[in-house]
Amino acid sequence: LAEIPRRGLSPERVAGVAEAAEGVAERAAIDGRRELALASQDLAIRGWQRAGAKEACRRAMLRHAEITAGAPLEPPSP
Repeated sequence: LAEIPRRGLSPERVAGVAEAAEGVAERAAIDGRRELALASQDLAIRGWQRAGAKEACRRAMLRHAEITAGAPLEPPSP
């Protein structure tokens, strides 16, 4: 996912990349792979920024902080 050039994608497609990155981040967090979870969450943040999705970006940043702090995993809110 990190190798996909986000600048060449439409906002809708880059939002799809961000969603996929968040899925990878959650799975990695569940598996205890914090480094991968954080890298994936970083990608999601950049994707949401590129897509102009401020609320999704804010949620992704909060989740990044939770992963960094080692917070227990909770299901993402809809």
